[in-house]
Amino acid sequence: MADQIQKFLARLSKKEFELVQAALLDIANNELSHLDYKPLRGVKDTFRVRKGSIRIVFYSSSSETRILQISRRDEQTYRGY
Repeated sequence: MADQIQKFLARLSKKEFELVQAALLDIANNELSHLDYKPLRGVKDTFRVRKGSIRIVFYSSSSETRILQISRRDEQTYRGY
């Protein structure tokens, strides 16, 4: 999964990359109050952050935070969760 995330990040424009990078920093530091984030229905402790057309899906529990997917919004974005 990390390879897919790296490839996606490499294809982003500089502006989009900076937006995603800032969101990832906020997720890592658990500063979610100003982000557009929502829990995914039917999945415990899994959330999505919206930055324009880009979605960051992550798992967050009291002990760890893991980025599961970064992609553009389409019909396949939330499948498999």
